[in-house]
Amino acid sequence: MTISRRDFVAGSAGGAASLAMAGCGGNGNATDVVVIGAGLAGLNAARLLEKQGARVTVLEASGRIGGRVETLYDAEGSPEMGAADVGTIYTRILGAIEELGLTIKPWPGGMPSYWFHFQGQGFTAAEWPELDINAFEGKLRKVNPSGVTQAFSPRPNPLADLGAWLNEEFSNYDIPYGQFLAEQGADAMALEYALIGQQYDSLDEISALWMLRAGRFTMQSMETAFSTGQPIRYLVEGGMGRLTDAMAASLSREVRLNHRVTAIEQDTSGITLRCDNGEQLRASFAVCTAPLTVVRSFSITPALPSLHAEAVQQIPYGEATSVIMNLTGRYWEEDGLPANMWTDLPIERAFINPSTVGEGEHLWVFTTGPR
Repeated sequence: MTISRRDFVAGSAGGAASLAMAGCGGNGNATDVVVIGAGLAGLNAARLLEKQGARVTVLEASGRIGGRVETLYDAEGSPEMGAADVGTIYTRILGAIEELGLTIKPWPGGMPSYWFHFQGQGFTAAEWPELDINAFEGKLRKVNPSGVTQAFSPRPNPLADLGAWLNEEFSNYDIPYGQFLAEQGADAMALEYALIGQQYDSLDEISALWMLRAGRFTMQSMETAFSTGQPIRYLVEGGMGRLTDAMAASLSREVRLNHRVTAIEQDTSGITLRCDNGEQLRASFAVCTAPLTVVRSFSITPALPSLHAEAVQQIPYGEATSVIMNLTGRYWEEDGLPANMWTDLPIERAFINPSTVGEGEHLWVFTTGPR
C-alpha cells in the first residue's frame, strides 16, 4: 500500500484526535506522543497534536528552547544568531505569530545590493562588466559574481509551484548541481563563484532539482509580495526568540530541557525513548524533528527501512559560521557604497541586519562550507 503526502496530512487530524484514547489509562502524567526537538518544527508539531487532544511531551537535548532560532538577549542589541526574518509566504509561522499575539513589522530596506571584492579588487555591480578580472564573455560579462546561479537557471522555471518538484516528470533535474551548471555552459570561474554562499563542500552535494525549488520559492515570495502589496519579509518585534518561547509557553506541559535522546525502541504496543540522563519515557508514538546529523547517533530498534536508513546516513549537511559585529556608524553612508558585501575572501558574505530589539544594526558575517 502507498499513501500520498496529501492523504497522510488529511488523515493525521483524525489519527491525532484518537491518540488521547490510545494512551496509558487515567494517569495524568501519561504521554501519547513524545516530540524530539524544541525548535520551530517540534514546537509546531506539539501544538498541533495538543489541539487534537493528544497528551504531548517535548524533549530537547540542549538547555534552551528554539533550535535554529536564537536571539542573544544578553548581548548588545540582541542580535539574531539563527533565523532572523519571516517571509511573506511563511503562512504557518505568520499564523502562529498572530495566534500568540506577537507583533511583526516590515524588514527595513528592499532587495539587498552588494559591494564586491574579488581577486584583490573591490567594485560595484555597475563596474564589474568593464573590469579586467571579469573573464566572462558575451552577455555573461554583465552578470555579477552573486548572480551566477541565476544566469544558468532555466527560464522560465520549469516548476509551476512549490509542490511540483515532487512530480516524476522533473526527476531528470535531480542531478548534482555542479554537473547541471556545467551542462548549461558554466566554466571553472562560474562554478567557483556559484559555490560561494552554499553550505556544502562542493556543488556536487546539492541537487539541481532542489535549487530549482529554491528559485521557485524566491519567485513566489516576490510575486505574492508584489500582488498583495505586502513586504517580502518581516521581523518579529522583540526578537525571533519571542516566537519559540511563546510557542513553548502555549503547551500544557513544559519542555523537558537537557534530555538528549539516545535510543528509540518500538514494539507492538508503543515507543520507549531512552535519554543520556538515564530517564526513559513510554508513549504510543514519537515524532522526531531533530536534524539527521543528530538522528545518526540514535539507536533505533527495530532498524529503519533500508531507504529511510540510507537517507538518514547520506543526506548531506553543510557547515556555517556566523559572526555578529555591532556597528558604531553607518559606514555605507560615509563611503557611498552598498552596505552588504560578497567576496572570494574567507568571510564570503556580510549583511546588514536590523536589531529586532531596539534601534541600530548589526553586521552579520555568514561564512559557509569548507571555508
